[in-house]
Amino acid sequence: MSWRDGVTIRGTAPDGSVESIRFRQPRRQLLLGLLFVPIGMLFGGLASRTLFSVADHPVAFFAPASGILVAGLVAGAAHETGGVSLTRDALVLHRMGVRRTVPWHEIEGFTIREVLGSKQVVVHRVRGRRLTLPAPIGGFLGDRDFDRKYHTIGQWWLTCR
Repeated sequence: MSWRDGVTIRGTAPDGSVESIRFRQPRRQLLLGLLFVPIGMLFGGLASRTLFSVADHPVAFFAPASGILVAGLVAGAAHETGGVSLTRDALVLHRMGVRRTVPWHEIEGFTIREVLGSKQVVVHRVRGRRLTLPAPIGGFLGDRDFDRKYHTIGQWWLTCR
């Protein structure tokens, strides 16, 4: 397994056990997600052109370009490239540079939630809170190994809690 399929394994012991596993979106899914950038740029350009259609306005020339740039940046930032790490002690979520650690004993279970044709893993915590994992994401144009990764997360939870 490699970065190509979104899985990184670290620290294998002589007995075959693994120190940690990290799931990210596979390269194919990341490239498909970047399609949101030109779509955001298109809508940003159309919106700014509509808003600043008066030729006498002082920023009428720069408004479409700035609208395209801002919408492209927002669409690119909205496309999340986070991941999940499974360690012996906890489930670690990585989102936009922020790490969140959830100890295994605070997790009650996992379910799959389908939103607009894509599957997401939902973590149910002991206190009733829920977390949606940034990876793996399955469904149409999603991760082909979603079910295997979902079961791997469940097995780590059963083993480490």
